[in-house]
Amino acid sequence: MTSRAQLPELLASARVRLDDAGVPLDRHARVVTPKRILGIPRRARLELDVPVWPLGQLLLGDDESLFAAGDTVTPREDRPIGYTSERQRARDELRTMASRAGIPIGSAVHIDPQLLRRPGEPSLTVAGPLVEDGGVLAVRWSTMPGAALRSLADYLEERIELLIQQRGTTR
Repeated sequence: MTSRAQLPELLASARVRLDDAGVPLDRHARVVTPKRILGIPRRARLELDVPVWPLGQLLLGDDESLFAAGDTVTPREDRPIGYTSERQRARDELRTMASRAGIPIGSAVHIDPQLLRRPGEPSLTVAGPLVEDGGVLAVRWSTMPGAALRSLADYLEERIELLIQQRGTTR
């Protein structure tokens, strides 16, 4: 059972374990829309932020910040594609922006995740998959009403073990 007071220690321990195992970090970026010049809109771009480890519904920053996962895309070359939906068109634009930002093709980039905890600050935003149930922090696996909760400590332990097994062989 994890309380708010135990969170900094839990995140520090997770970061050390992932770093010691050599698990590579993913990139995290924010969509930035530049101001207009002479009334002409400029193209939105990605601005890279703190590197993160993907832990399922949560992202752990290498500075011990905590995020709720947003969109995750892999960069690709800019080329015309036919679309069946507006959602596909929007995701493809994110992939193109990621490529323009210099992110290598095939790498994962997490776009606009929701900040839950800043590094070194005791405050925590309980939102997205992170919930507080009777003073205990937990993760909701699904957005479905009545979905089961899992203790944050147990959730992180399982996700860290999976990540180390899957990606921790090289840096």
